Amino acid sequence: DVSRLGPVAQLFVSERGNDVKLTVDADLQQAAYAALGHRKGAVVVLDAQSGAVLAMVSRPSFDPANIEGQWDSLRQQSDGPLLNRASQGLYPPGSTLKVMMADAALKEKVTDLQEIFNCTGHLDLGGGYVMQESHGAVHGKLNLEQAVTESCNITFATLAMRMGASKLDAAFDRFGFGKTFDNEIVESPSHLPDFSKLGKGDTAQVGIGQSSLLVTPLRMALLAAAFANQGVMMRPYLIDEVISPGGVIIKKGSPGKWLEVTSAERAAVIDSFMEKVVQKGTGTAARVDGIRVTGKTGTAENAAGADHAWFIGSAALQHRKIAFAIIVENSGGGGTEAAPIARKIIMSLLDK
Repeated sequence: DVSRLGPVAQLFVSERGNDVKLTVDADLQQAAYAALGHRKGAVVVLDAQSGAVLAMVSRPSFDPANIEGQWDSLRQQSDGPLLNRASQGLYPPGSTLKVMMADAALKEKVTDLQEIFNCTGHLDLGGGYVMQESHGAVHGKLNLEQAVTESCNITFATLAMRMGASKLDAAFDRFGFGKTFDNEIVESPSHLPDFSKLGKGDTAQVGIGQSSLLVTPLRMALLAAAFANQGVMMRPYLIDEVISPGGVIIKKGSPGKWLEVTSAERAAVIDSFMEKVVQKGTGTAARVDGIRVTGKTGTAENAAGADHAWFIGSAALQHRKIAFAIIVENSGGGGTEAAPIARKIIMSLLDK
């Protein structure tokens, strides 16, 4: 009996490899997969307080048990089933980025909670370029909280132009957009423009998550998690344990603080704005009775076709606080297409 030799026993038992236990919650993964349905897109759910990945769904997908037999056809499919959209798909963040922009504008003191903006439905950026509010909306007079709740493009374009290149650069750096995790999660690097080379129009577009910005859904789930976790972004991890054939734990995944992206005070302010989005703003489709849900919708313009629908946010459950990012490709508005998926995910956790 070599088992009592502990890790040394592995030298004698070679036919079995190690077992890898993931942080993924199988029921939650199934619920997220079902909620996305037959639409293309991705769902990421994190434990906001630890960084553990609880669900990571990408559709269209494939059966990993039969990948060898399907390899040639999978490789040739135009809808990219082999791409893990959750951590490797790159998309414009659209209005989901406005929560970071609100934080940056407050930090850089280019606005405060009292300032009243006037949204006339358009913003003249000079050179014959006018930014229009989406769906022809005119929000009128509103403060920063209302601008987040109503997702006012004119306000956030204005704030981005006030910040300018160096302050925008500092904000993206602070939130880790240029950094990598250096662990088992392979993520496509974010695509950020050179802010110093942007004209007025493109700088305004950065304020609403457009221009040439491209990020992964995982990245936006981390952003949501930071606001739910007092401004601390935990390093995301997928491996819970690696166990030898003899039952010895060789490696244990553990929570690690990654970045302090904002102060606890400002995180609480942005978190409260995000709660209003779900209570009475663009994200009411994510509401769940008796649960504190926060969110931010996004409808990202996409040069190659119809808009992508986004929803990011968090939910405070009995035993844990989750954060999530959901994208549904080419489907339209985030409030109507992506927010209901968040509600289904939260409901599935309550059913447990």
